[in-house]
Amino acid sequence: MSPVLDLLEGLVASRPNEVAVDDGTLALTFAELQARAEALGEALDRVLSPGADVLVCVRPSTVFVMLQVALLGRAHCIVQVPTGGALDLLTTVAASTETRSVIVEEAASVDESAFRVVLAISSQGHLESHYLADSNLRQGRSHMVASDLPASVVMCTSGTTGTPKLVEVSQRAFVYSAQSLQQVLGLSVADRPLHHLSIAQGPGFFLWAGLAAGACNLIAADCRSGELPEALVETRATALFTVSPGLWTFVERGLSAPDVPALRTLYYSSGPVAVKLKHALVESFGQRLVQDYGMSEVPEPLTVLSRTDHVLGLLDEEILSSVGRPLHRERIRLREQEVEAHSPAMFTSYWKNPKLTRDSMVDGWYRTKDLGYFDRRGYLHLTGRVDRVARSGGVDIDLAEVEESIELLDEVVKAKVSAHPDERFGERVEADVEVRPGSSLEPDQLRAKLHAILDPRAIPREIRMVEAT
Repeated sequence: MSPVLDLLEGLVASRPNEVAVDDGTLALTFAELQARAEALGEALDRVLSPGADVLVCVRPSTVFVMLQVALLGRAHCIVQVPTGGALDLLTTVAASTETRSVIVEEAASVDESAFRVVLAISSQGHLESHYLADSNLRQGRSHMVASDLPASVVMCTSGTTGTPKLVEVSQRAFVYSAQSLQQVLGLSVADRPLHHLSIAQGPGFFLWAGLAAGACNLIAADCRSGELPEALVETRATALFTVSPGLWTFVERGLSAPDVPALRTLYYSSGPVAVKLKHALVESFGQRLVQDYGMSEVPEPLTVLSRTDHVLGLLDEEILSSVGRPLHRERIRLREQEVEAHSPAMFTSYWKNPKLTRDSMVDGWYRTKDLGYFDRRGYLHLTGRVDRVARSGGVDIDLAEVEESIELLDEVVKAKVSAHPDERFGERVEADVEVRPGSSLEPDQLRAKLHAILDPRAIPREIRMVEAT
């Protein structure tokens, strides 16, 4: 049996009739999740070839979790493509990896000529329609378990420009990381975690941490950062994972623990968070705060700034300026100030990109490209990047690619894009742009042009323009 099915089997044995996932449209108990995923798997068996690589582009939902269980339980490699955004990730990923099977939402529009198999799934988890390039593909096959063929999860990194890196994680590493996060956060059967970020990417480990705890997981895919306080009250959620803009909402609106009385865990990660913001949050939420440092390539928490650390940080800002101390000191090291990591939950590869995989490793250690140092008490402080990447609001922005996009415009001679600290987003992107003599291009006009070629999150928030000499 696969590690994912093993985990679910134990939960069905202990909590069969408790709600596992609820997205507001479809709520399933652990027993129902198991049964519905099995039925979905049998339907997929009639269309998909054994061990097929399958792109899944479905919004965060109970159905998405069903698909994870169904595909991994049948030894498929599930390639999770987040929905939304300015870039057509589905087409990009399909073309770059030559993956020809895809599952999308019922109302989605897909270029069928790019695929051999296109399956549409309803909000209730039923396969409503399908397209097969070859009618001979439609054939039954015997039930296959994960021991017959390897099965893994492939996640797009949280970048906003270019082709995303595709991080392949084995089922065993996937479950290990989720259970490790569950232990760090102290999630239990009494919890109601709220999920408002893309569970097709790194935040999916928080969802599976909630499942591993036997908790009731609430998915709020349409909840924006500014709506989090109301969502927490309405759902009586006890745990939340968010990034800088979500954290900023609580401070900006002057909210504190009594305003969200059920909340016991406010968990954050994914890039820099301003010390001033952390300080304000601790004053309002005390020991409810937990931060960790990790990445999709090494998805277990590498360092943790604990609940107690946050409170101590009120009197010692050196603690708050860190990302915590290592859970396992032997799994993290510095080499020429660059942070490197090694873990039982290491990623398998950058999917179908052996060169990038080789270049990211040294002697079995993953090169994070983060720069940092350990202070005298063992806290890790991040000081910058080896490459030119900004981390803003939980996403990575390639500054060089933003520069290239600006310089594609006829009116532009040269652009210099840089990252700067930002209280709300952790970092913000700014640009200095030289335009051709006599050009009437204004910053707002430049932004409008960039909206056609860049993800909105990568567009510089401040643009300074000068005329080239």
